[in-house]
Amino acid sequence: MPGLGSSEPGSDELKPVYPVDAGPPDPLATRFCDAVYSLPAKRLAACSGKPAGPAAGIVQGQCVRTLTAALALHSVKLDPGDVDRCTDAMTRATTGCDWATPAGAAPLPAECDGVVHGALSANAPCRSSLECPDGLRCQGLSTIDTGTCAAPKAAGFACNLADDMLATFARQDHYDRAHPECAGPCVARMCRPATPAPSSRK
Repeated sequence: MPGLGSSEPGSDELKPVYPVDAGPPDPLATRFCDAVYSLPAKRLAACSGKPAGPAAGIVQGQCVRTLTAALALHSVKLDPGDVDRCTDAMTRATTGCDWATPAGAAPLPAECDGVVHGALSANAPCRSSLECPDGLRCQGLSTIDTGTCAAPKAAGFACNLADDMLATFARQDHYDRAHPECAGPCVARMCRPATPAPSSRK
């Protein structure tokens, strides 16, 4: 697939895994990113009486860019019904001003988490673990290097070494649940053996 590399052949220029110019914003991506960024930012501004700062708009733009690119590549799926439920849930979560803090961090409702679903198959090149089937991780991924949709790593392998740009910008905070990097826990950047489940026998 064209564009999967981190740089053009024969070029020393490093490029992010998602293009800087993803083309016209996808309407569904825009709706989702508005729900998780713009909506709480506007409500926070109303609570504080101060205009919203530029930070939320900048990160929202990155959310739209990366999600637009992933949707255009048909590597993820986003259901309009899920976006509607996320918007409704965020509206409820930011009603009133009790939730507002000086940090301005709006709670992410459960309806907004886990809504970006992978459309790739096992062993496919990937730019985010969200592009992979449930149970698989985009192993080898970095901000400038694509990875491969593969099984969780065994104990003894390094882990948690790179950020997943799409998961970060789209606020998919618990993507590890569907796309674990290690077969066991990742502790101090190292995959550890899985802890056996406690026996129910007495």
